[in-house]
Amino acid sequence: MQKYINFTFILGVLFALFINSIDAKKTNKFSKQSKKEILNDGYYAIFVNTTTSDCLNKREVQEEIVNSLVDEIHTLILGNVKTYQNPNVVEEMIHTEKLRKRDNEEAEFEVVYHLSSLDNRSVIGAFLSNDLIDYVQENQLVYAITPNRSFKYTRSSNTNNIDYSKLYANARHNADFHLSLISQDNLTGKDLSKDYDTTYYPLGNAGKDVDIFIFDTAFSFDDSEYKNNNKRITQCVANLSYGRVEERRSEKFCFSASPKNHGYIVTDIAAGAVHGVASNANVYGFVVEEGNPTIFSIFKGFELLSLRTTGKAVVNLSIGDYHSNIGKHEDLDYLHDLIKKLNDRGIIVVAAAGNDGDVVKRHETMETFYPCAFDEVICVGSTETPYLSYYDENENKEIYVNPYVKAGFSNYGDGVNIYAPGYVKYRFYTEYYGVEESSTYNTSFSSPIVVGVIASIMSENPNQKYNAESMKKELYRRSYKGVIIGEDNEESNYFINNGAIQY
Repeated sequence: MQKYINFTFILGVLFALFINSIDAKKTNKFSKQSKKEILNDGYYAIFVNTTTSDCLNKREVQEEIVNSLVDEIHTLILGNVKTYQNPNVVEEMIHTEKLRKRDNEEAEFEVVYHLSSLDNRSVIGAFLSNDLIDYVQENQLVYAITPNRSFKYTRSSNTNNIDYSKLYANARHNADFHLSLISQDNLTGKDLSKDYDTTYYPLGNAGKDVDIFIFDTAFSFDDSEYKNNNKRITQCVANLSYGRVEERRSEKFCFSASPKNHGYIVTDIAAGAVHGVASNANVYGFVVEEGNPTIFSIFKGFELLSLRTTGKAVVNLSIGDYHSNIGKHEDLDYLHDLIKKLNDRGIIVVAAAGNDGDVVKRHETMETFYPCAFDEVICVGSTETPYLSYYDENENKEIYVNPYVKAGFSNYGDGVNIYAPGYVKYRFYTEYYGVEESSTYNTSFSSPIVVGVIASIMSENPNQKYNAESMKKELYRRSYKGVIIGEDNEESNYFINNGAIQY
């Protein structure tokens, strides 16, 4: 290891400590991460305490602390490429960033960059070797270093003031089952071959003037499902890869490495003209990794989201995974705090419960499905198709079974807040796939149904500020309680209804 590592890095530490002030150093309550948890070269989240006594220029001072540390880590990496298990990978990254800097001096580094800031904390992402992790961790401002965690896509009312003229004018006849079911009376015990209404009754203005933010694989807004683009905003905000903002293809069509259809479907179910719940809502797409979306990209996306919306908004996360409850996890704690911050601003976060057919909270193995299980997140499970098979809806409108049955694939129990249809129909168009119209299922597509209902409620009540707790109460008020067969947890047994009409 080159001798100048200690010298240059100590200078950086002293400079940052000077800015951060002695008081901040004394009040640093954050503990160091155990080196035993860090094994391989790769991307790591570096958590930085940016507490400062300079109240007048707090943001500027914190930015200077972060920028200084980014520069120092970058110098470390450039001078110690041979410490990596595969130096060629790092050299290629350095070459790429040189090309970017040549075209744009303000471009971020490829190997280290700022991800997110929250109050007196910031997160830096960096591609580190095991040796460099030791040196970075010696910085007194760094309180934790964690590997870049990944998730997976969860694919595998008031009847006195109803405006019936608007209700029926906006009605969609012979609508998809996942739409018609959420806007009619409780069907428990009824003869569905006679009593089922295939009409979808959107609530009020169907999400007008409400922002829906979706984190997913791909988006295509040049399609008839978004034919009213002139009356609302539909836009690709950013392509995110390991927290770096990559170049978008366009504002209307964007994807990660290849245009996977998961994101197209999620967006269509939330806000499509024919297949979507809130067809007048604004939709903003954040492309994240198609295989396993990383916590880096969620951090960065939330940072960009916070700068973009000042009004009513709801976020869809059709992602998640089981994570251990043993020990302290600074990255999950930071993600939770970001969600709390959004919640305080009235931005509701909705997530899918997952498709493992298991409880959300595994007490025996001490694992929990996140982000669904956070208290400030509305967690959505799936119900079964009421047809003999989910293909039958394309051929036959007769319903054969109870529509309120927990889907076998859906996670369940404590942590789930509400259920929505798990089988959906969709359409999208891209130059790669052409037009695709089909059916599919899993909790990934139940979540955007609830997102659409929330957007519709927000649009219908523009002067009301909601958070996760108050929105849950509003959803419960409109929903059908205790009807889900297969969900034994009373607090989870609610089936979504938009409350547009009650018989």
